Amino acid sequence: MELVAPPKIDLGEPHWSRVFCYLTGGKDHFAADREFADELVEAWPALPVTVRASRACMARMVRHLAGAGVRQFLDVGCGLPIHPNVHDIAHSIDPAAAVLYVDDDPLVAAHARALLVPADRAVGYAGFVRADARRPAEILAVLPGVFDMRRPVALLLISVLMYFDDDTARTILQTVMAGLPMGSYLAFTHFANEVDPTGGAAAAAELAVKRDMPYLPRDRDQAAALLAGLGLDLVEPGLTEVENWRPDPTPFGGRKGAMAYAAVCRSGGQS
Repeated sequence: MELVAPPKIDLGEPHWSRVFCYLTGGKDHFAADREFADELVEAWPALPVTVRASRACMARMVRHLAGAGVRQFLDVGCGLPIHPNVHDIAHSIDPAAAVLYVDDDPLVAAHARALLVPADRAVGYAGFVRADARRPAEILAVLPGVFDMRRPVALLLISVLMYFDDDTARTILQTVMAGLPMGSYLAFTHFANEVDPTGGAAAAAELAVKRDMPYLPRDRDQAAALLAGLGLDLVEPGLTEVENWRPDPTPFGGRKGAMAYAAVCRSGGQS
């Protein structure tokens, strides 16, 4: 898949993909991203552990799904590359797995060149398409050229749905899942909006609004409501805290103190 040359990147304004990269220990960020991230962390000290725990949960989800036989992964809102990436994990289990990354950040698009595994490689594939999750039909349009649409696909939305209001988030979920083969999966993490005695989570969300970078943390019931009507079955242990979603003692394990939820669902039955 050929990449479109990215436009000029505004180094003076923060972007969530670069802020998250900074919070997870990556190297691809600028002063504006670090300054904004530090403001958020000052307001909400649990933010770094929440971001890292969500990514660690993603790694466990991919390992679980690959162990269940999934060989096609659609990572929407993938963000900047931080090892291990989805394709690193999937290919460690099956080198023939196919991964398609999707993001609308021009810096992510530029860095995707370093991640790509050519489509004509004998086995395995890791590709990228620059697209906006708010236009899910455009994402679906490229899938037949990447995946075998007769086989299940795992849709990954890691700390992504919080950027959209309820109607938009449901539209994304309904459109993409309806366009995937039966037996496909949805795996997501989502910042929590539970009672926080420190008020830090709310303060950080307010700071983000002031910087024109709003996000919408949700409580457990609100996160569950996004799944209503999709006809999906929750995989054990259901909708739970990220650190409790199939934790293990490896470096990809859960981190205590995170404020986020996680779930994996399947169309057409549990696994």
